[in-house]
Amino acid sequence: MIMVAVLKEIFEIMENKKTEYIVSIDVLDRCFFTDFFVIGQCRTSRHMITVCDALMAWAKMHKREVRIQGRNEESTWIVLDLGSVFVHLFLEDTRKIFDLESLWENSSPKQYKLITHSDFGDS
Repeated sequence: MIMVAVLKEIFEIMENKKTEYIVSIDVLDRCFFTDFFVIGQCRTSRHMITVCDALMAWAKMHKREVRIQGRNEESTWIVLDLGSVFVHLFLEDTRKIFDLESLWENSSPKQYKLITHSDFGDS
Protein backbone atom coordinates (compact mmCIF):
# COMPACT_ATOMS: atom_id res chain seq x y z
CA MET A 1 0.00 0.00 0.00
CA ILE A 2 1.55 3.29 -1.03
CA MET A 3 1.94 5.99 1.59
CA VAL A 4 -0.73 8.36 0.21
CA ALA A 5 -3.28 5.54 0.33
CA VAL A 6 -2.26 4.64 3.88
CA LEU A 7 -2.59 8.24 5.05
CA LYS A 8 -5.92 8.62 3.29
CA GLU A 9 -7.31 5.51 4.99
CA ILE A 10 -6.05 6.65 8.40
CA PHE A 11 -7.64 10.10 7.89
CA GLU A 12 -10.94 8.50 6.83
CA ILE A 13 -11.04 6.24 9.89
CA MET A 14 -10.32 9.17 12.17
CA GLU A 15 -12.90 11.38 10.45
CA ASN A 16 -15.52 8.61 10.62
CA LYS A 17 -14.92 8.45 14.38
CA LYS A 18 -15.35 12.24 14.64
CA THR A 19 -11.71 13.06 15.37
CA GLU A 20 -11.14 16.80 15.04
CA TYR A 21 -8.33 18.92 13.57
CA ILE A 22 -6.51 16.05 11.87
CA VAL A 23 -3.16 16.84 10.29
CA SER A 24 -0.15 14.91 9.07
CA ILE A 25 3.47 15.94 9.30
CA ASP A 26 6.03 14.56 6.86
CA VAL A 27 9.08 13.72 8.99
CA LEU A 28 10.70 11.36 6.48
CA ASP A 29 14.03 13.20 6.44
CA ARG A 30 14.00 14.07 10.17
CA CYS A 31 13.05 10.85 11.97
CA PHE A 32 14.80 7.52 11.88
CA PHE A 33 11.78 5.67 13.27
CA THR A 34 8.85 6.83 11.10
CA ASP A 35 7.88 8.76 7.97
CA PHE A 36 4.74 10.60 9.11
CA PHE A 37 3.02 11.81 12.24
CA VAL A 38 -0.76 11.99 12.08
CA ILE A 39 -2.23 14.14 14.82
CA GLY A 40 -5.88 14.32 15.82
CA GLN A 41 -7.93 15.75 18.65
CA CYS A 42 -10.60 13.86 20.58
CA ARG A 43 -13.26 15.11 22.98
CA THR A 44 -12.73 12.60 25.82
CA SER A 45 -10.41 9.77 26.83
CA ARG A 46 -13.15 7.32 25.88
CA HIS A 47 -13.36 8.93 22.43
CA MET A 48 -9.58 8.50 22.05
CA ILE A 49 -9.89 4.79 22.91
CA THR A 50 -12.66 4.38 20.32
CA VAL A 51 -10.50 5.97 17.61
CA CYS A 52 -7.51 3.91 18.77
CA ASP A 53 -9.54 0.69 18.55
CA ALA A 54 -10.69 1.54 15.01
CA LEU A 55 -7.09 2.15 13.94
CA MET A 56 -6.00 -1.10 15.60
CA ALA A 57 -8.69 -2.96 13.63
CA TRP A 58 -7.43 -1.34 10.41
CA ALA A 59 -3.86 -2.38 11.23
CA LYS A 60 -4.95 -5.95 11.94
CA MET A 61 -6.91 -6.08 8.67
CA HIS A 62 -3.79 -4.96 6.78
CA LYS A 63 -1.53 -7.27 8.80
CA ARG A 64 0.44 -4.31 10.17
CA GLU A 65 2.17 -4.57 13.48
CA VAL A 66 0.92 -1.93 15.90
CA ARG A 67 2.32 -0.75 19.22
CA ILE A 68 0.28 1.49 21.49
CA GLN A 69 1.18 3.74 24.40
CA GLY A 70 -1.35 5.42 26.70
CA ARG A 71 -4.55 3.51 25.89
CA ASN A 72 -6.47 3.83 29.16
CA GLU A 73 -9.43 5.73 30.61
CA GLU A 74 -7.23 8.37 32.30
CA SER A 75 -5.08 9.11 29.28
CA THR A 76 -4.91 12.48 27.56
CA TRP A 77 -2.55 11.27 24.78
CA ILE A 78 -2.45 7.96 22.93
CA VAL A 79 0.31 7.09 20.47
CA LEU A 80 -0.06 4.32 17.89
CA ASP A 81 3.10 3.15 16.18
CA LEU A 82 2.07 1.78 12.79
CA GLY A 83 5.63 1.64 11.47
CA SER A 84 5.78 4.26 8.75
CA VAL A 85 3.07 6.30 10.51
CA PHE A 86 2.78 7.34 14.15
CA VAL A 87 -0.72 8.46 15.12
CA HIS A 88 -1.02 10.86 18.06
CA LEU A 89 -4.49 11.20 19.58
CA PHE A 90 -4.80 14.09 22.02
CA LEU A 91 -7.34 15.76 24.24
CA GLU A 92 -7.47 19.49 23.46
CA ASP A 93 -5.49 20.77 26.46
CA THR A 94 -2.75 18.17 26.05
CA ARG A 95 -2.43 18.90 22.35
CA LYS A 96 -1.94 22.60 23.15
CA ILE A 97 0.72 21.81 25.76
CA PHE A 98 2.85 19.57 23.53
CA ASP A 99 2.09 21.40 20.26
CA LEU A 100 3.82 18.84 18.01
CA GLU A 101 2.98 20.83 14.90
CA SER A 102 5.01 23.85 16.05
CA LEU A 103 7.76 21.67 17.47
CA TRP A 104 8.40 20.05 14.09
CA GLU A 105 7.84 23.25 12.11
CA ASN A 106 10.41 25.17 14.15
CA SER A 107 13.02 22.42 14.23
CA SER A 108 12.98 21.63 10.53
CA PRO A 109 11.19 24.08 8.26
CA LYS A 110 12.46 22.46 5.07
CA GLN A 111 11.30 18.95 5.97
CA TYR A 112 8.06 20.02 7.61
CA LYS A 113 4.92 19.72 5.54
CA LEU A 114 1.49 19.90 7.06
CA ILE A 115 -0.97 17.73 5.16
CA THR A 116 -4.73 17.76 5.55
CA HIS A 117 -7.31 15.45 4.06
CA SER A 118 -8.14 17.95 1.31
CA ASP A 119 -4.57 17.46 -0.02
CA PHE A 120 -5.46 13.89 -1.02
CA GLY A 121 -7.99 15.00 -3.62
CA ASP A 122 -10.21 12.35 -5.15
CA SER A 123 -7.41 9.90 -5.95
